[in-house]
Amino acid sequence: MVILIENGKVVFTPKRLVEKVAAPKLTKKEQQLLASAKKKIDAINKDMRKSKGLTEAETKAAAKAGLIDPDQRWWWLEAWQKGEREAERDIAEGRTETFESAEAFLNS
Repeated sequence: MVILIENGKVVFTPKRLVEKVAAPKLTKKEQQLLASAKKKIDAINKDMRKSKGLTEAETKAAAKAGLIDPDQRWWWLEAWQKGEREAERDIAEGRTETFESAEAFLNS
């Protein structure tokens, strides 16, 4: 914890927010994968239905660089994104169903 006095007020700041964190060392191949991952992530964020997911190697490089949460790598993979695209198309085309309760859902 770092304690600062600003304008007569005590400000507590977690040390990890104050200290510089060394950037991870990426190999040339990881740098290339990261560049590709960034483009795909931007495309997913812009329009999920017209984008492609990342490869396993791209997710590893993106997680190593801190671009994505390592515990969420699965979500960015092409296999998962394919399902996300299908779901987005279903929603856009009105192929959805609403249930009044969990029991109604289970009975359907």
